[in-house]
Amino acid sequence: MIREAASGAGLVLHPRSASRPADPSGGAAAATVCGIMPCMAGTAGEWFDRHDEVKRQLSGRRQGLRPLAVAQCGRDSRLLGAVYLLKDGTWLWHRGERLTPAASRREYLGNAANEYDTLIENGEDHAASWAVTLGAVSEEGFRFPDRSEPEPRVEKLSDLESAVRFYRASSLTEISRADRELMGTFTSCPKCRLTYFIEYRSMIYATGKAAAERVPRNVIVLPGRVIPEGRDPALASSPAYGLVNSWQATQWKVC
Repeated sequence: MIREAASGAGLVLHPRSASRPADPSGGAAAATVCGIMPCMAGTAGEWFDRHDEVKRQLSGRRQGLRPLAVAQCGRDSRLLGAVYLLKDGTWLWHRGERLTPAASRREYLGNAANEYDTLIENGEDHAASWAVTLGAVSEEGFRFPDRSEPEPRVEKLSDLESAVRFYRASSLTEISRADRELMGTFTSCPKCRLTYFIEYRSMIYATGKAAAERVPRNVIVLPGRVIPEGRDPALASSPAYGLVNSWQATQWKVC
């Protein structure tokens, strides 16, 4: 799911929903995006259980699995994320983001809010949902290290057939435009420690390309870097995120 960048200090709000295409003018490709953005059937408990199961599976067996697509740091080629085909579709594993203490607090609150929303959307009791999510925040308090290290995460992307359809229906020039609204997640390079934004579109497109063309090697995606708003004149027409310490993402590329 998309959230505001966790870098920098100050209150940050969640941006628009990640379940809709950013640009309705994208035609067939945009309509396909709408149908394959991250979603899972079942109860909220089953949703969280499956994510935990996949996270354990990819953390323990990832080296023995061949990814369809990988995201790499544009500066030193370090692995940032990878897409794997599992029994229920394609999943994105990524390194997670290295957070400051203030960002860790925002991350904690944001996750609690997202969990609460998910429980309510799945018909769970309001009071009970509040008690185990946002209601527990004030009771537990915040205990974070000076700067948290990245924690690997997983995101459900789509089924493989949908990824192939998206690849065939999409114009790479169109879907990689820097002025499109973002849909994706953050990750940090373990070497240079730059923060990147892995766009879901880029990974789904690369996955579809690998499957459709039977590419013998991993399709490589270079995600956009997260930078302060206004730093890059080329992003003048691109959306910015965050009410405080606003940020933008540079254009991603498929190699």
